[in-house]
Amino acid sequence: MRAFTFEKALMQEHFNESYVESDLYPRASFKGKVINFNPNSAAIQTCIIKGDFVLKEVKKELEFKAQIAKKGNGNYYTITGDLQLNRDDYNIKVPPILRPNIAKNIEVSFNFQYEPYED
Repeated sequence: MRAFTFEKALMQEHFNESYVESDLYPRASFKGKVINFNPNSAAIQTCIIKGDFVLKEVKKELEFKAQIAKKGNGNYYTITGDLQLNRDDYNIKVPPILRPNIAKNIEVSFNFQYEPYED
């Protein structure tokens, strides 16, 4: 969780210490499937990704769009997109005085480089 970056260092500190409690919950996870993906296509594909996201021991099913681009002439891909998470869904507590300053829906952007695993 500490790998998330923010525009301001203080935002990052509050995120880790107060909101997602990175010391108690050092990881979040997502396990899912890409729907309607054609691995033989060289074009950039917009696909739906569906699966379970776990944050602070709370599991929620998510569905979101991502762009998948094949790289090089192998099975390497770049997967980019964004999704919205509701802080209340994951037991992220915000003091009443700070609620107007903290978004209820948090936008998460991602950019993954996928390379097949080989033994």
